[in-house]
Amino acid sequence: YLITGGLGDMGLNLSKYLVSAVQAPVVLTGRTRLPDVSEWDRYVASTSPHDPIVQRILRLKELKTLGGDVIVVKADASEIGEMRAAFDAAERKFGPINGVIHAAGLVAGDAFRPISETDGDLYGRQFQPKITGLCVLDELLEERPVDFCVLISSLSSLLGGLRYAAYASANAFMDAFAFRRSRTSRFPWMTINWDNWMRTEDEARLSESKSVPSGFVMTPREGIDAFRRLLSADWGLQMVVSTGDLQARLDQWVEMKGLKDDEPAAQAQHARPNLQTEYVAPRNDMEKAIAAIWQELLGV
Repeated sequence: YLITGGLGDMGLNLSKYLVSAVQAPVVLTGRTRLPDVSEWDRYVASTSPHDPIVQRILRLKELKTLGGDVIVVKADASEIGEMRAAFDAAERKFGPINGVIHAAGLVAGDAFRPISETDGDLYGRQFQPKITGLCVLDELLEERPVDFCVLISSLSSLLGGLRYAAYASANAFMDAFAFRRSRTSRFPWMTINWDNWMRTEDEARLSESKSVPSGFVMTPREGIDAFRRLLSADWGLQMVVSTGDLQARLDQWVEMKGLKDDEPAAQAQHARPNLQTEYVAPRNDMEKAIAAIWQELLGV
């Protein structure tokens, strides 16, 4: 199996499952260049344990101790030449590729901004791995008889989310692409809209403290269990994984029923009290919208 974005936390967790459960050879692609395997021990010994390269090396070494036949290929998912070379390297090493998981994506903190600060550059950074990378995969898989292609999408394409405009758009494209492509493809294209995965390091800390996660989040262990069940049954082209009642979340974030149900007429409106601060009227559409929300909630 070939996993784009395979050096990310989710990609490494999926690799661990494939290695331990079905003893599958795994090819991981990513933009990060790792030291040569012969240099791993020296690099780990001479570098901070918090270094991201060290953490990836340790995860890869764990895969090898599980008996995993794993290779890492430096390749940008959006670059057709680099990805073609990655496919060629995988097939020279292991033979035909049986399945592809497209997990490339941008989840860095600065990749999530308010709409007013979201520009073409940010959209490009989000679209490059997920959308351009998907089109690259489509071309490379055209003549390859794989069993499936799974797209790692996000619940944000259904719920949206504050600061998620670019990210949600990229994932919505992948959902629509899988739906349309499966009509003509010789193999299934599946998209999984995941809820938030906790980082492996955070799951380990929770386990040590015997705590349970709070909020809408799933541990990597729960994510792998869900992935196993999704692949073992014919659930359809698009599968949604939500850690809470999905309809309730749609009602809150999409339908905004929490605001609509509180009719202004049901709450008495009061004049603004005599305050020391001078009243300043809303100056733009965003301020007007925020003021209207507070007026409705507070009855002022």
